[in-house]
Amino acid sequence: MSDAGRAIPAQVSRPDALHVVLDHGRRLDLTRAFSGDLSEKPYARVQVCSPLSGERIEVSMSTLAALAQWCPQDVLDTEVAQSQLGLTPKELDDWLTRGFLIAETTVPELDAVRRRRDRLRGSGWESDALHHFAMSRWRHARGPVNQPIDEATRERDTEINLGRMIERHGPMPNAVHPRAISPGIALPEASIDSPLGNLLTNRHTTRLFDTDVALPAAALSRLLKLGFGAQGCRALPHDVELLKKYNPSGGALHSVEAYPLIMKVDGVAPGLYHYNVKEHSLGPLQAIEESVARERVQSLLAGQHWYQSAHVIVFMTARFERAFWKYRQHTKAYKSIVMDAGHISQTLYLGATELNLGAFVTMAVNDVQIEEMLDIDFAEEGVINVCGFGVRKAQGDEYAFAFEPFTNN
Repeated sequence: MSDAGRAIPAQVSRPDALHVVLDHGRRLDLTRAFSGDLSEKPYARVQVCSPLSGERIEVSMSTLAALAQWCPQDVLDTEVAQSQLGLTPKELDDWLTRGFLIAETTVPELDAVRRRRDRLRGSGWESDALHHFAMSRWRHARGPVNQPIDEATRERDTEINLGRMIERHGPMPNAVHPRAISPGIALPEASIDSPLGNLLTNRHTTRLFDTDVALPAAALSRLLKLGFGAQGCRALPHDVELLKKYNPSGGALHSVEAYPLIMKVDGVAPGLYHYNVKEHSLGPLQAIEESVARERVQSLLAGQHWYQSAHVIVFMTARFERAFWKYRQHTKAYKSIVMDAGHISQTLYLGATELNLGAFVTMAVNDVQIEEMLDIDFAEEGVINVCGFGVRKAQGDEYAFAFEPFTNN
């Protein structure tokens, strides 16, 4: 991201501002349905979204008009707000707890919301980016039911699921872009026979690891170093220190942090750690027995039980203050952070492949529970994705598909 792209509008909305969503469509009229009339009627609803909690509520047009009379994220007289918004005492408490209104209070839950608002106003979050990040966080999401998988089951389930998707969404778009440009220019044959080419060829997502053996500590050390560790540093004027790592980062800021959950590594006790990128060391946060850690993974990863067998799970977070120090309220800053995490994920894949290990990356995770486990506030440090690696199961990974080589003939 070049400095030339750093210009921002003169008028910048506050990051904690409420967002309004207008949803409309057609739905069954239940009052008529009981009399046998199954016709649909048009509807419109207004939802207000709070970046302080990542939640939304449906409001009437009159309530929305009342909200527009003041800034809801300023400290309000709760009695006046309740009267003008037409809220019951219970609804008012709900609005305050979920960050739709702010009150001066000593109640811990409400005070935490106000302090989060204050931190956000002093941060470099751009309003639309914060809205996307806050609203896309999951809590208690569940995926597939835990069940044994064999090749026949996988093939059958794949066929059933594909059929449902096609029935719901129509034919799958072509795997190759159908854009026709003629005449095409033939390129020379690409040789992939090189160390990097072989690594990329053999790279794949692993969903079954060997829990009977431990991951060598040297493998853990190498992968954390390649993914997150610093090669060196350079001191700049004004006490600014830049780190050089093995992955590119927008603005050379390297705001992504690593929290490894160790389940089975030689010489390293199971538990949750923070990785120190400069000292290349693990800082213990919480001792967790292997069996407990594996059970916790299923919940944190939204039911993806196949990743429970990994030897190491790495929760990637971003320190937003680090990224936003340079790209303050910048429309591309959050995208840059996500890109950084993508670079790291690919490096972990390639490093694991080189060591004949398996790896995976997922963003289908319960962000809120991970935040609670790490004791972080998403306004300052938030979950971006989760990676994992370990010793692959020699046989039996029925989640893995075999692919036929693609040729131009």
